Amino acid sequence: ITYFISTFVHVLFRSRKQILLIVSNPPYLSFLGFIFSLIRKQKFIYLVHDIYPDMAGSFPINVLLDSQHEGYFEDPENIVKISRLQVFLNSLEGVDKSISFADYLKLVNYATNQNKKRYYKLPEESFEIRMLVNKYTSMLGEDMLGRFMNGDFSRANILLRTHISNSSDLLNIKKEIRAHLQQHYARDFNFHITGVVILISQSINMITKSQIKSLSITFAIVFIIMLLLFISSKVSL
Repeated sequence: ITYFISTFVHVLFRSRKQILLIVSNPPYLSFLGFIFSLIRKQKFIYLVHDIYPDMAGSFPINVLLDSQHEGYFEDPENIVKISRLQVFLNSLEGVDKSISFADYLKLVNYATNQNKKRYYKLPEESFEIRMLVNKYTSMLGEDMLGRFMNGDFSRANILLRTHISNSSDLLNIKKEIRAHLQQHYARDFNFHITGVVILISQSINMITKSQIKSLSITFAIVFIIMLLLFISSKVSL
């Protein structure tokens, strides 16, 4: 705020004929261009620096499914729910790929049956799942299993690889996923959508709102000070 006020005062006493060059870092400086364009008809150029170009799969999102029932995801019907949910997730704009326990089960099933295409599918019986899980851990390790399923098979994680770099788009896709889960899976399990990029986007959103509030208060204080100094509101502008 101190930097904003000092910049505001500096520009205030400069000629309005000068064209302002404003960069996007820090982002709140863009308000200066808008203010002086509005009150003094001063022209400005806004230079935007994008340090997060769209890169496939660079921004992961985790969709956590919690059944609260031990062994829930050892039932083939419940694993099918994961796979069905992935069809929706893969259809979302900006999502490149989803990865889950169901995907690895199909892969292990395929690999342990001489790589025959007809075996690239989910098992249909619970005992088949238990057998494949043993092969899963021996082939890929416990850590790989733990990334997508907890020890008692009550919680599953679906990893989304996205190229969404805009914080508002990330929050919008979170709302879209939440709405779909609420509509179709609310009775099956609890869910939580998270990830580093989601947390950062939420933080940016909160910071932006607080900055707008702070700047509004600052503008009011500056206006009152200028009004007191110059008596007339026209002179202060």
